[in-house]
Amino acid sequence: MGFDNPQHIAHHPSARVLGVAITTTKIDQEFGDQESTGCFRIYDDQTFTREPMCTGTAVRPVRLTHTTGCLASSEIPLEQGEKPTSLSLIEMGPDGLSYFALGTTFENSPDDAGASNSGNLRLIKVRTDDVSGRPAAAEVFAKHQLNGTVYDIKGIWGMLAVAVDHRVSYA
Repeated sequence: MGFDNPQHIAHHPSARVLGVAITTTKIDQEFGDQESTGCFRIYDDQTFTREPMCTGTAVRPVRLTHTTGCLASSEIPLEQGEKPTSLSLIEMGPDGLSYFALGTTFENSPDDAGASNSGNLRLIKVRTDDVSGRPAAAEVFAKHQLNGTVYDIKGIWGMLAVAVDHRVSYA
């Protein structure tokens, strides 16, 4: 992943992909200023190879080693100054459709009271290719701006439970 710093990972078993929330920090070579950007990427099961992490033990944990680039059209960039803070896979609706739920925060943007940053909650759908059946791309299905940093997201009782700053909200 190069200079990318993976922050959160969620597995989507039926689509056979990993969703990864990433922060990238770039340093201006002339002035030394740092600029952080965020994005969400999907990696399919062909992107990684499996290799044992240690040998000679009864338990055989597996390390996923990045071998090729991410899927075409599989990156969703975040807004300027926006960083990922949470990532979950949730099931919604009567059909049990699965979505990646990505929570974010904006750096250096306190609300009117000066207590917190604002953030976004995105539901991300993985589209599959009609011919191959393999994951083709990730797309934002829904986006909602919140007053606060989104720290955690869970699917409960057919709704979303979202931990935002010092409260839990349901949607």
